[in-house]
Amino acid sequence: MIKVTQPLWELLANAHWSVAMTRSSWQRAGYKGKAQMIAHAWLKPAILDGWNRVTIMGANFEHSLMMLVWSRQDVIFVPDDLIHVAAPKHSAATGARCRVLYIREKPWSKTVRDKIGIPRITGALQASVAGPHIWAANKDVEDWHWKLEQGTRLPAVAHGLNDFRDHTRAVFLAALNDCNPHFTWMQKQWGIEPCELSRAKAQEIAYQMIMRTNLREADGTEEVTVIVPDRRTADYICHLLPGSKQHFLDLGIPELGSNNRNTPSKAPAKTATERSKERYEREVQRKGDLQRLGRLIRDIHGVADERNAPIQISFEGSIFSRTIAAETF
Repeated sequence: MIKVTQPLWELLANAHWSVAMTRSSWQRAGYKGKAQMIAHAWLKPAILDGWNRVTIMGANFEHSLMMLVWSRQDVIFVPDDLIHVAAPKHSAATGARCRVLYIREKPWSKTVRDKIGIPRITGALQASVAGPHIWAANKDVEDWHWKLEQGTRLPAVAHGLNDFRDHTRAVFLAALNDCNPHFTWMQKQWGIEPCELSRAKAQEIAYQMIMRTNLREADGTEEVTVIVPDRRTADYICHLLPGSKQHFLDLGIPELGSNNRNTPSKAPAKTATERSKERYEREVQRKGDLQRLGRLIRDIHGVADERNAPIQISFEGSIFSRTIAAETF
């Protein structure tokens, strides 16, 4: 028990970390003999207070989780006036020799992957991947699952590997989605939309992996083909590689779905700002209802604080709610 929960106690005891827990996790702790809890923690910018100057270096830092979270804690990031990057973005020449193929329009997940099976997917990829290539998948995928010959496995997080510049083919099939409670927490705590979180983590990891190839050579001339699991990942990579070509790769597997790029949507999608506004208005309405109920309970039981009444109320619709508790530790 102590070994399993040790990371949580270490974070709680560390002044540089804040820890939050969902109301449902707290309310359900010990329910029916189970003590499962979901907690979230973030490193506070105050950890750097002792330094006069801090320089952070990293690719695509503007999309990073650190910038997304810390910028919402009044941290101001500015370009370093002492460091000048000769080529902050990929050239059109580099992008023009990259072909990005994706096998699914909807987001990739372990559920979809397991329903089909990596052996079946890689077997269907044989016509598109011939010869030496690098590949990455989740740790629970065994090497023997990979049915493509002449492949070299890389870890899903392949940052810093420079020994594969001669490769012109890469296949990335790792499913790196966050769990639903984490998406909810990031959205409510920081206003970070699920698409932003996926971009900062899963899609950035995919981009870093495919950049182990010959695309690292700024003056290279060979065409590079990369295969990723879904359209959103392909879109992100093409955004970073101007001039790159993107295509849907139909593997003939019904579970992957068909190409619907040219299918018109039934209604225009709401923007992140519109969705956030609607959530805020719903929260205001629910908390207003809670306050009115609180006044009613105080009047009925003659108490100054409804928390002292025999009836406890909450604006949560269920003990399984994923709303983040207001208190942090």
